[in-house]
Parts: sequence; C-alpha cells; structure tokens
Amino acid sequence: MKRLTGALLFALLVTLAGWGSVGEHEAHAQDARLLPAEDPVYTYIDRLQRRGHLLQLHPTAQPYTVGEIRRALDRTDGDGLSAREQRWLRAVEQHAGLIDREGTEAMVGGSLQAGVSSANTDRQESLVRPTGDGQLAWSSAELRVFGAAGPAIAQVGLRHDLYYDQDPDGLSPVRRLKARNENSYVGVQGRYARLYVGRFSNHWAMHGEQAGLLSSNPRPYDQINFRIGGERLSVQGLVVELDNIAADDRFTGNARGPDSRSRIFTASRLDWRPSKRLAFSLQESLIYEGTRSGIMPFALAPSYVLFFVGDNAPANALDQLLVSASVWAQVGKATVHVQGVVDDIVIENRAELIEDERIQPSMFALYGSLRLGGVTDRLDLGLETGLASFQVYNNRRAIMRYVYLNRGLANQFTDYVDVSGFADVYLDDIISGLTLTPRVTFLAQGEQRLTQEFVRNRPDGSIIETLLTGTTEQTLRWGLQGYFQPDPRFFIRFDAGLNHVWNEAHEEGQRRTRFIGLLEVGARFSLNRGVSLDFP
Repeated sequence: MKRLTGALLFALLVTLAGWGSVGEHEAHAQDARLLPAEDPVYTYIDRLQRRGHLLQLHPTAQPYTVGEIRRALDRTDGDGLSAREQRWLRAVEQHAGLIDREGTEAMVGGSLQAGVSSANTDRQESLVRPTGDGQLAWSSAELRVFGAAGPAIAQVGLRHDLYYDQDPDGLSPVRRLKARNENSYVGVQGRYARLYVGRFSNHWAMHGEQAGLLSSNPRPYDQINFRIGGERLSVQGLVVELDNIAADDRFTGNARGPDSRSRIFTASRLDWRPSKRLAFSLQESLIYEGTRSGIMPFALAPSYVLFFVGDNAPANALDQLLVSASVWAQVGKATVHVQGVVDDIVIENRAELIEDERIQPSMFALYGSLRLGGVTDRLDLGLETGLASFQVYNNRRAIMRYVYLNRGLANQFTDYVDVSGFADVYLDDIISGLTLTPRVTFLAQGEQRLTQEFVRNRPDGSIIETLLTGTTEQTLRWGLQGYFQPDPRFFIRFDAGLNHVWNEAHEEGQRRTRFIGLLEVGARFSLNRGVSLDFP
C-alpha cells in the first residue's frame, strides 16, 4: 500500500509537471537541475534580492532549480541595474550554466570541484563557538554527472570530504575513501509542479541565516521532495528517512540490528505572497517512529495539517511536532525576515504550576534579520539575531531528537541568544570578485546542548530555566570575512577575528581572548553539451 501510494503520487506529479512545462515557456533540457543549497550562486542571488531583483524566487525556500532561476532572469530588466548588479547577474548566469540559452532536446553534463580548508578550530561552521585546535588542511572534492531531457533529470553526485570524518558535532557519514553520494537525485519539474527523489539539502530561510525548521546544517539526506503551486501561492513538502537509533537509545550512524528503530521526518510549508515584496509562510514538521516504520500516507500529502495528526487517533506512531510561522517583507532598501518556532508551551494547569513554583520550561526559538541593501552602490548593512530555549529540538525520547547523524535539522545549538551586525563592502570594481565583510557578534550560551539527555529538573528537584541555563558563557567576536571569486571556476573565502570570552567553559570568572581563523580555497570546472535522443 505504501509503495502504491508513492507510485500514484509520482505518476500524478509527473503528469502535472509535464503539463505545466508547456505553454508559458519553452522547456530547456537542464531546467530541472537543482542548484544545491550550499552553491555559491546563492551569494549573488541574495545580493540581488536585497536590492529588489529576482524576487520571483522565494527568498526563504531553497534550493532553486535552473528553470526557476532562468525564468527569474528572463523577467529581470538588465538595463535597470547598476554596473555592479549586472556583474552579479552575469555571475548567476555563469554559475547556473545559462550562458547558452538555446533550447536543446537533451543534455548531458557534469562538474568537478575541489578545495582545501584550514582553521585553528575543529568547528568550521560557527567560529564564535570554537573547539579544539583545528587542522592545517581538510581536503574536499565533488563530482556530479547529469543527464536531462525536457522536464526530467537524473544526476549522480559523489563527494569526498576529510572534515566529515572529524566533525566535532556530527557522526561521520563516510567510510570508503571518506566519500558518500550527495546531490544525487532523479526529478521532474514543470511550471506549477515538481518532484524529486534523492539525497540533497534544503534551507528554509534567507541565504546564510539561521532557520527554524530546515537548514543546510545537516548533511544531505535521502528524501522525497515535491512542490505544487506558483509564485503567489504554493505548498511544498518532503519526507526524509533519518538515521536509525540503536536499542539502547544511542545514535551511532550504524544501527542496523534487529532491535534498532527507524525514524521518519516529514515537513511541509504553505507559502502565500500577496506581492513580490511580502511573503507569509506556515511550516510544520514531524518526526515519527512506530511498529509501522516506513512512510505513511499522510507524510506524502501536504494537505494534512500535522498539528491534528500528531497524538490524535489512530495513534500508530510516536511523534515529535514543531510548528513555525514566518514573514518576509521588503520596504524600500530594508528587508525584514522573522521566523518563530514552537515546540511546546505549557498551557494546561499553568496557574497551578506557577503557584507551586513547578512551572515547566517552554520550548521555542525565534530568529530575525534586518538587511539594508544598496545603502550605497558598494555597501549593504545587516543585523541578525536568534534565540533558542534549551529544550527546543530535543525530546524526552531520544528517538525524537531533531537531528540527523547528530547534526541539527534546523540548528546545531540551543540555550543561547546571539546578535550579529555586519557590513558587506563590495570592491569588485577595484579587484574583480572581492567582497569584505566586517562583522561583530555577541553570543550568550547556556550550559545545555541539543544532543544531551533530556532533563527538566536539577538534582535538587528545582526547574531548570527556559533560556540561558546555569553559568552563561559570553563571547564577543570582532571579525573580518572575505570572499574573492574572480570567475565561477575559482574562489577564496576567509574568516578571521578575535574572540573575547567571559565565563569560558561555563566557569565563573574565566576569561580568554583567542584569535580564530579559517581559510578556504576552491576550484570548479564544468562541461555541458547537447545530445540527440534519436538516430539521425
């Protein structure tokens, strides 16, 4: 029954995609190719969106496809852009492979990219939270090969990364040659529907920002991903097979025994955009497991409201539900994005619990940003902030923890408050492809962690605070980030700064100042060509 449901859904969406690809535009052979959420193309798209361009692409729902980017570019008036913005527009076209716009019956192609990174911290993703002494060099390489015809595509991706094996936060996803399949999928896309089955990442927030339900923080995961709708109104959903948990409630990345339990993650979002400059989104996610392990029909239907699925009869599986709402708006040069997440808020017997001083902690997260695009032609300004209560994304049942291979599906950290201000200074008219970003960040981090055992009480029975528990470690980081990409085949990225830490390691009065830096160099080469599917 489960297989039949999936097959019927696949057939339906393929039909819709094929129908939707006819009419408004001619289908190009590689329009269905996904641009991975970590691709550098999003850096340039984000810059243009800050300044009111390419807003046909939803600013908080990535990845995009080549076809979606092509349509947005076709509706952009290049003559109305500054010389700098025109350079960014060309960079988008080059990254997405859109220089040759001739329709082609079919296409084969691929890319090879390789890089090396160096840092004096084991944790690369959050330099405001350094740990360990780092390494002189981590190598990485990724090979992608695809074949596309009309609205359909199949891609094989293979990534090698030494950092995967030494990540201080996540479980290693690699064994053989430190490599795994990533950005491998089959898919079909039309004007009003798309469907993909494979292994890749999603990011449901503005590029580079913290996300409430889904971010590019976890390693790419196996999923069925579909979207139905247009630019004004759409629904999107995905169903993910997470890593199993062992019988003793440990995540090992290798729980294959008869007593291990499988975990399924499903997420959906309803997007409404009254105009190109205003967007509302309602998002839900559910992790479940049960004796009927596997994909259940509701996980494939974005019309289900998961709030009414969880815990209601028939309760065939244990589950963990999160609900999120966000608003994105652009007024003049200002772009605002706010996203709130609710895991659990105490409502029943609240007054009684307060009176008895037994109030249970609420579980929530809140993220927001303000960006000023085009303050001058070479300057954008930004402010980002976030907070996450200590139990959000966690659960008293370890199997429901909001992680994949121990990396958070949304956020790697909880029990914190942070704020960051930055200025993007574009110097590409002086040195082609150069951007410098001074950034100052303040972080207050409590003692609790996402991957710890779920607790609500101290040993003496008192209730743990909702946010910033225990002795709070505080960090002020003054940093300078740089991104240099003279053409799509080569880039250099660095992030260097001073971390001033109070109450280091949550020890009262401990202070330390430490230089933390990261350098990454990479290159990419691609080749695409048209082919015929039939003999002459």
